[in-house]
Amino acid sequence: MFKRLGALVMSVMMLGSSMAAAAAADVNLEGYPSQKGYDPETVMWTDNPIENVLAETGIYGNAAEVNPNADSKSNVSMQNPYAANGDKFTGWAYSEFCWTNSYPIGNGRMAGMVAGGIDKEVIQINEDTCWDGSPYGTLKDENGNTLTKISQTANAEKISVENPTSGSIKDDWKYFRGANADGTPAEIGSADAIVGDETFRTKFPDFANKSISYQSLNIDNSKEQQAVQDRWSMERMVEETFLGSPNRQRAYKSFVEVYLDFGQHHEQAENYVKRLDMKTGVVTVEYDYHGEHYKRESFASYPDQVVATHVESTEELNFLAELHTYHNQKTDYYKYEKISDNEVKLTASVYNGSKDDNEPGTVNAIRFEAHMFLDGDKDTRFAVAKDNTSVSVVGGNSADIYVVGATNYVDYLNLDNTKPGKDCDKYSANVKKRTYSEIKARHIADFKEQFDKTDSYYSERY
Repeated sequence: MFKRLGALVMSVMMLGSSMAAAAAADVNLEGYPSQKGYDPETVMWTDNPIENVLAETGIYGNAAEVNPNADSKSNVSMQNPYAANGDKFTGWAYSEFCWTNSYPIGNGRMAGMVAGGIDKEVIQINEDTCWDGSPYGTLKDENGNTLTKISQTANAEKISVENPTSGSIKDDWKYFRGANADGTPAEIGSADAIVGDETFRTKFPDFANKSISYQSLNIDNSKEQQAVQDRWSMERMVEETFLGSPNRQRAYKSFVEVYLDFGQHHEQAENYVKRLDMKTGVVTVEYDYHGEHYKRESFASYPDQVVATHVESTEELNFLAELHTYHNQKTDYYKYEKISDNEVKLTASVYNGSKDDNEPGTVNAIRFEAHMFLDGDKDTRFAVAKDNTSVSVVGGNSADIYVVGATNYVDYLNLDNTKPGKDCDKYSANVKKRTYSEIKARHIADFKEQFDKTDSYYSERY
């Protein structure tokens, strides 16, 4: 429950970021509730399409072009509204800013950001165990072989860890408090303790008698050059001697994206609105295009473990649904497959320039699987593209896009490469036996139970 409530809190935090981003993008939020009749306490909305936000710099033509791997050093032409000194956005920060203009959905395990695009809709999906790197320690496969390369972790069935290196290291007390002359632990903060071992004292002679606890209790927090240098030197010493390996947490990674291409142009759309109802956890996008009305709903269901999007129109549908991932940098580590005329499957390793060395935690060992499958009314026809990345939708007035996914993560010391497929098959089978209306109703009932707890909490105390 705490995890799911935490996800709800995170969604609210993300909402705040989106509000700030919308305000920075000159979206007029005043008067919205009275104009549209939405509850200002529980509904967030805008009539400014994401394409208008992107047009401010001209870097990206549509939401699908927003690059999470953009350059973090070069600046773009747009001023950062949060920078007091008027600095311009870096390429990476601007992409992040664009991302905050999307609206969040989530179920505690999988979450998404709905861009609300007209030229090209993007639902960017995360999964809570999709990280780079690997468990901290020596990686072993099911046969006891040591794994030091991403190719080896990708081909293993099960991965476990020997000699874990996370957390504290052996005899770390000798660095934190130091030892007396007789080898017993010194008092915390002792000024004349013998720190570490002989190798350490040879490498760090300035710290031979200055334990971490002594330095912490006597630290100079001023901005004087020597004080800054001393703090920096202490940090390097602590990282090399006191912390586990690696001494920094690995990076959380994006999972997959759904791109919906209707062949439309936002300049020709009218009456656009994108809204998030926080009572239901549903993002809705509506607009009129050439005299026809289009509507999309997106949510992440906890009961059915699926990210769902419903599309409907007053005219016959004709669009392309693509399952995309940024973990497609090396062909050896990802693969698309056709399951049926309305379903595709992606299997991939999390890839981000794996070091392929024997340093604990650096070899990318996380693998995942995702399925995208569609349903529609009796007149809807589906076809999978030759590259198996997308499904075309023709005919009918409504269609549903479902995404399920899972990684090989078991716990912080074990991975199972058979798990993603098993989990996806289980989630898919569950979704396919229900209608969209049933899935939505189950989601809202579950979400509302969680959301209403926040109302009860504050009503009891204020």
